[in-house]
Amino acid sequence: MARIRSLHLLIILTPVAAISAELPAGTILSVRQQVAVGTRISEVGDPVSGVLLSPIVEQGRTILAAGSEVEGTVTMVRKIGLGFKHQAASLALGFHSIR
Repeated sequence: MARIRSLHLLIILTPVAAISAELPAGTILSVRQQVAVGTRISEVGDPVSGVLLSPIVEQGRTILAAGSEVEGTVTMVRKIGLGFKHQAASLALGFHSIR
C-alpha cells in the first residue's frame, strides 16, 4: 500500500501598491501554478508564478479579475524526514506582485 504524503501549501500575499488597502488580510486566492514547485525540487528564493483562477469580489465589486498574474518566491521549504512516521512536508510561497 502506497503511503500518502501531504503537502501543505501556504500562500502569503504581501501588500501590493493600490490594492493593498482593498484586499482583506487572509484572503484566499485560487491560483494555477505556472512553475513546478515542491518540497523535493524547490529552494527558498526560487521564483514562482501563477494565474488567478477566480475573481476576488468584495461587496459586489471585483478587486482582482480571474486571469490576473501573480509572481513571488518560495519563502519556506520543509522536506519530509526519513524515519519520522507522522511528519508532513511543507512549502510556503510569498507573492509580491499581481498584474
